[in-house]
Amino acid sequence: GGYPGSLAPPREALSYVMWVDYHSSDVGPYHELLFLDGGFRFEDGRRYRSIGRIYVSSEDSVRNGQANWGIPKARADFQIERHGKRTAVTVTRDGTPLARLAFERWGPALPATTGLLPRRWLTLAQHWQQHTYYYTPGACGQAGLARSATLWGDGERFPALQEGRRIAAVAIPRFRMTFPVARISPPRSAS
Repeated sequence: GGYPGSLAPPREALSYVMWVDYHSSDVGPYHELLFLDGGFRFEDGRRYRSIGRIYVSSEDSVRNGQANWGIPKARADFQIERHGKRTAVTVTRDGTPLARLAFERWGPALPATTGLLPRRWLTLAQHWQQHTYYYTPGACGQAGLARSATLWGDGERFPALQEGRRIAAVAIPRFRMTFPVARISPPRSAS
């Protein structure tokens, strides 16, 4: 339920759920919850991961994400509760919960970077307003393991996370992400 409607179902079952707390960005601080699915074949014949569902707490982030990278961002409200190393996140829209996460960081955090991974693993593609956007974000930080206690999605506006199998959870408390300018393809024909 989390893949973009303009694409056929993904070819692989591995998906990612990310909650990000941007303390600063070009559009100010904001929260983000996204579902990243993968293995979609795009117009250039290659497979890419694509963000199927994404909610943010900032209208500026919605507008810029759509215009610059074709990311299908929508505005939602975030309630964050922190108790020591435990964080609980509830995301609502129009007062109705669409997702809940709770996790606890544990163990040491070690330096991590996407700079060591092949570019093809990191490149994402998005369909937005008849165009295809291709971009390769980069990230670095201090990554450590986490225990996820709660993963829930309503199954309509966000995938039913409780029905999937958790493989791993990672916390990256000192996180820096860069988004390069997207390569935008000519308009696709409407289908």
